[in-house]
Amino acid sequence: MDFVENLIREKLDVSGKIPIERAHRATGHLTWHSDRPRSIIVRFQNYNVRQRVLQAAWANKDIRVKDCRIFFDEDFTTQVFKERAKYRQVRKQLQERNIKSRILFPAKLKLFEKNGKVRVFNNPQDVTQCLLEYGVNMVSPAGEPDLESTLQASGWQTHHSRNRRTPGCELMSDVKTLIDSLDRHERAKE
Repeated sequence: MDFVENLIREKLDVSGKIPIERAHRATGHLTWHSDRPRSIIVRFQNYNVRQRVLQAAWANKDIRVKDCRIFFDEDFTTQVFKERAKYRQVRKQLQERNIKSRILFPAKLKLFEKNGKVRVFNNPQDVTQCLLEYGVNMVSPAGEPDLESTLQASGWQTHHSRNRRTPGCELMSDVKTLIDSLDRHERAKE
């Protein structure tokens, strides 16, 4: 935690108290021969401090430690990262055309048009047609959701994700949730 606090003070010029609840290395899927260090996950005690640190980091784009560039970003679930990644190529094309855009949580595209108008799109299917006006081609993802995503979105879990012991009443609840999820999946197909 001391390393992270010193890094923030020295490299980002953030002053004032920086209350950090915890800081640790992320588990890595990197191979041993990789020279890329693992991420550090930091949990701040205060949301305002977290935002101040992120804003300072994003404003000072080239932050280096021992000649290695480091990046600051928010920590999202894998599913949120996958949804946000659908806009990656589009944002590059928009940037080439000097059109400002942002990704809002969890995965919405926000466009800042040159006339001052702001438009927000809730999913890639909605934004595809609008982007043609700007000369940006976006391959629209398939409209039919896959079963696994539908189940996860409804909060369904297997007994393996809960201590491997599932009382009978929880099992019945899981079955009902599964049936509801399957019904929603079938309706989404129509």
